[in-house]
Amino acid sequence: MIFTTEMAAEILGLEPWRVTKFVQSKEYGIEPSLAQARGSGSRRLYSADDICQIGLALRLLETGLRSKAIGKVIRQVQAKGKLSRRFLEADNKGNLCLAIFRKPELGRPLDESRSQSVEFISKPDEVFKLDRHSEEDVILVPLTSLLSKLRKGIKERGD
Repeated sequence: MIFTTEMAAEILGLEPWRVTKFVQSKEYGIEPSLAQARGSGSRRLYSADDICQIGLALRLLETGLRSKAIGKVIRQVQAKGKLSRRFLEADNKGNLCLAIFRKPELGRPLDESRSQSVEFISKPDEVFKLDRHSEEDVILVPLTSLLSKLRKGIKERGD
């Protein structure tokens, strides 16, 4: 499936310039994987995975994370495999949360380098079943509404 900036914006419920901002800001680490704009009149072309990454970045921004911290989360999520596969094939109820684990360090803002890891879980209470250090902070980001929007939009515009 191939998506233009305008199609991606429609799926995500954004203005096209906001989609472009996500891929132009290097801190997020998101790039159109099918084609970069190469001058006036050329188009950026996105895969379903690119749209899912932008959607996740938007959701994390709404949660209050800064762009550097979001970029770190996106890189960690990418290392776990294709985000579009995980998002579009989540359980039938569409339940999915992202748990971000961070070791607290006094006096260091959220976007500075510090120990962090991410895990996908189906239900918020699953976070307590993970073998984690009790001193880690947890940011739990529900993704169900994002999944619903992405599934519908990608299916409608990708066929």
